[in-house]
Amino acid sequence: MKKNFLEKYINPVTQFVVTGLTICMAVTFLTCFISGCAKPSYPKEKLIAKIKKMVKDEYDYDIRAKNKNKNFCIYFPVTQILNHDNTMKENFEQKQQQIFLSAVRACLSTDADIDFFVIKFTEKLKGFEINIIKSVEDTKRLLLGNISRNDYFHRSVQKIALDTNAFTQNFIRKFFKSIPDSKSSLSAYFLPGEKFNNSFWFRHLMEVELKQNIHYEIIKISSKQISKYVFLVYAKVKEEYSPKPGYENYNFMFPSGQIHRFLFEINLISLIPIIVENYSFKDKENGKIITPPIPAVFAEHMDIKSWDDYFYLEEITRPEFIIGQVSTKLNQKLSEAVNPDAQRQPDDIEFLSEPQPISSIESAFIDKGDSKTKDKTFRLIFYFAQTAAQEKISDELFDMTIKFFKRILKKYDYKDYNELVLLSSKGTVLKKLTKKEIDKIETGKFEWKSLFRPSQY
Repeated sequence: MKKNFLEKYINPVTQFVVTGLTICMAVTFLTCFISGCAKPSYPKEKLIAKIKKMVKDEYDYDIRAKNKNKNFCIYFPVTQILNHDNTMKENFEQKQQQIFLSAVRACLSTDADIDFFVIKFTEKLKGFEINIIKSVEDTKRLLLGNISRNDYFHRSVQKIALDTNAFTQNFIRKFFKSIPDSKSSLSAYFLPGEKFNNSFWFRHLMEVELKQNIHYEIIKISSKQISKYVFLVYAKVKEEYSPKPGYENYNFMFPSGQIHRFLFEINLISLIPIIVENYSFKDKENGKIITPPIPAVFAEHMDIKSWDDYFYLEEITRPEFIIGQVSTKLNQKLSEAVNPDAQRQPDDIEFLSEPQPISSIESAFIDKGDSKTKDKTFRLIFYFAQTAAQEKISDELFDMTIKFFKRILKKYDYKDYNELVLLSSKGTVLKKLTKKEIDKIETGKFEWKSLFRPSQY
């Protein structure tokens, strides 16, 4: 499912990235914000409230914002990003420029400690999101003339992914819709074990076998991502049914017409949802309200109404930003190879000679080091197309990967790692190189064209 999604949207979104942000507008407009004003326009205590008000007053957009662990994020759900032919909507290009300028204004005019800012757009219609990540330091260097506009354009991370909150909600919707036909076999959606065998849902699914004319009406459904892979989904559901012949006098747990309030804990890895735990959230049994104990780890998330103004922000660190730039650049090259007419940067002479059997590349930085050991690993995860004959990286793509990796490390003078691992999405190690091995690799001879493309080195 993930491969098909990325294959469908990677080209138009890459074109959006290549079209880029009109930085020249920002330079003139924003220089005044780094002129050393004594009083910040967006003090850290009021940063979120002021940026939301500014965007509302100037553009009439309702955004959400968050400042966490040196990361600042603006989250903007929009109805539609792509046209029906998967080209970018013109009004969205205007919106993303306005939101970008707003983020820069805030980050350069605050006393909050911010290293990276994230702009997150979610398309409600097709259920995907675009994340654009920029460095505050790079933005300041651009405005001071320390790096070129083209170099600043490349110093970014773009991620395209499913809207996982919408995905988990739709999963629960389909779960309820499937109960009348699939009945007790839906227990396969739950993490097996003694807890599930003693749970409400186990008993409920067993009782479904004794019911007919079953109908579930979802009155309200909400979701909240609380960690990288863990989601909570709240569902308020009305159940109606009639007993099967012979079970008219059976003592069902809940009568027909009962309104349930459920809380599902879902673990989402590789877009395979598993219901880890489930809780009957303030149900009535024999006229008495029952509230099964909710784990302490979820206690702070029990105000369901607050979920509507919440979004999850995964912390970005410098090494994650570095390896994210590598995957962003490689994904762009994969897209160009599939579509020879894709727009390239004028000074970009590097491209793949033919399409690769890879739909997308993701990145990660794993830091398991402590005061005594050093285990800091860059990872690139390759998602091979379903038509791929074998999971193997071509020499051309491998050389390009190492070239981009070394180039970006040099830009940020980053040396605090011990290896680079290339993996398939199944976890197979495709290549593994230590820092010493990477340092010894030559990435190409000097060419006269490099004089006109300083951003490449």
